[in-house]
Order: sequence, then C-alpha cells, then structure tokens
Amino acid sequence: MWTASAPTAEDLARAVARAHGRTLALVEDLSDAQLEVPVFENVNPFRWELGHVAFFYDLFLLRELEGGEVAFPRGNELFNSFEVAHELRWELALPDRAGILAYMGRIADEVVNRLEDHQPSEQERYLYRLAVQHEDMHAEAFTYMRQFLELPAPPVVRTGRERERVPAGPVAGGGRVPGPASGGRRGVGLLSGGGWVVGSAHGGARGG
Repeated sequence: MWTASAPTAEDLARAVARAHGRTLALVEDLSDAQLEVPVFENVNPFRWELGHVAFFYDLFLLRELEGGEVAFPRGNELFNSFEVAHELRWELALPDRAGILAYMGRIADEVVNRLEDHQPSEQERYLYRLAVQHEDMHAEAFTYMRQFLELPAPPVVRTGRERERVPAGPVAGGGRVPGPASGGRRGVGLLSGGGWVVGSAHGGARGG
C-alpha cells in the first residue's frame, strides 16, 4: 500500500480515496433488503459497519488532530465498537442507506481536504495509515460477510494492478466458522487462511 516509509500528503490522500472507493464498491450493488443482516455472532449489520468505518476516521483522526466533537450526532452511541456491544447493533436506530453514505462521503472529503495545504507530520502519517488500514480490514469483512450470507460475489475492484484469480474453496490455514446452509439450517462456512502485514511499509510483524 505504502510506497515510502514517510508518505507525502499526496500518498495519504490517494490511499484514503482508494480505500473509500473500494468500500463503496463492495456494497453498492446490494439492494436495501440485502443490507439487512440476520443476527449472527460473526457479522455486523452492513449499515452499522459502514457507519463505523466513517466514525473511526471521524474520532481517531479528525478529532485527534482537529479537536471538537464528532461530526455525526450520537456517533459515539451508534458506531463506537468500544461502547456498543455486538448484539445490540441490530437494535440501534441507524440512519438509512443514504444517510450513512452521506456521512461517509463527508468524512472522506474532510480527511483528504485537510492535507491540501501542508505535508503531514509524523503523528498525522501514523493516524492516516491507521485509519486506512482499519478501513481495509473492514473491506475484508464486507467480502466474507457476503460469502457467509450467500450473497453474490462482490464486483472486482482493481487497485492499480491486476490481482491473480484463485479457485474458490478452502486453502491451507483456512478456518471454519458457523454459518447458514441450504434449507435455512445453520451450517459451516469456510474462511481462507492467509498472511498479513502489520506495521511499517516494509514489513513489520507478520502473521498468518
């Protein structure tokens, strides 16, 4: 993702825009009905997840750097995963799809626009990377949620290079999670294992 150990304002703005575009692409083809998710322990409501992504930028980047209150009224009560227990997320009076997307767009614009007149400090680079990587994590969540809920595969999202296509199914290191099965009976879902990088642009800690 990062081409330099100290990314410029332009690098960070591109990363935010790319992550935001990918998130939207992962849900834009779903109907309003498909966004309504049954209660399962390993998924979240789509609208809650989208609002949470924007709230993370709002609280942990914009408010940390700019001060003031979060942009969304009652955002802390609705989208803060430290405050809202998982099973309660289905009971919240969440904004509709248009309201959630408007919040996401407003925050993405603010996050990018504040970089226009200066190069980022070390603190800013850290917070931008943290927020973008958090959104990327939720992009993975949207993808496995669609598979788990037996929704159509998401459209292909290219990020500057063609990704290798691999056959569907379990791979070495995969995990098994409870999930829906045919006939409405609870079954088993398969999540492919893999590797990830946490830390600097050049590697950091590696897990699998």
